[in-house]
Amino acid sequence: MNNRFASHHISAIYVFDGEPPVEKTHVLLKRAKRKQRLRATGKGKSIVTQDHYRALMQALREKHIDFLCATNDAEKTCAWLCKSTITDAVFTDDYDSLAFGASIMVRDGNKSTMQLIDRSKILTATGFTDSDFTNFCLLCGSEYTPPHLRYGYKKAALRVKELRANTELQTLSEKFSLPLSAPPVTSASCKQLLAYVACRIVLFLVECETCEH
Repeated sequence: MNNRFASHHISAIYVFDGEPPVEKTHVLLKRAKRKQRLRATGKGKSIVTQDHYRALMQALREKHIDFLCATNDAEKTCAWLCKSTITDAVFTDDYDSLAFGASIMVRDGNKSTMQLIDRSKILTATGFTDSDFTNFCLLCGSEYTPPHLRYGYKKAALRVKELRANTELQTLSEKFSLPLSAPPVTSASCKQLLAYVACRIVLFLVECETCEH
């Protein structure tokens, strides 16, 4: 994958999941049961473990390839990187990155033709506000959305504006807001992120000095 990126002059930052949030407990239980079924049928040999992740991180370090460890969801950190303009796009098949506010998402990475989803063009075409679009993503059925708030694409598009005042949806949507001042990262081997943080610190110090004068 990295060789493929490099051949197109793309510098990738790989993001690893951190500790899953409590809201995803029901999803994690389903995944655990699925792994148990695979092991029971003898098909669990290809299940990815923490040892695989550690080995991959070490390989990335040795090859000087940038990567981050997210505080929880990798998609949240990917969206943050995109909103902070550290990256140009999020490369994933998980639509939660759109709910978290990614401006550009590229999916179908294993296919010869990929899909590029431009958030701004969607807002223009649909008349959605930015929060409307986040709510639309949640109503379509994210990993955080409870079953009774999942409508499917067509019904979600029709109902998103009338559900703006829905308290439960508002509470859920607030969890997808990303303060750009604090990177959702636990550890990093990434030059771009370090440069961004350094710039933020300098800007903060300049603002403090301006306020004092």
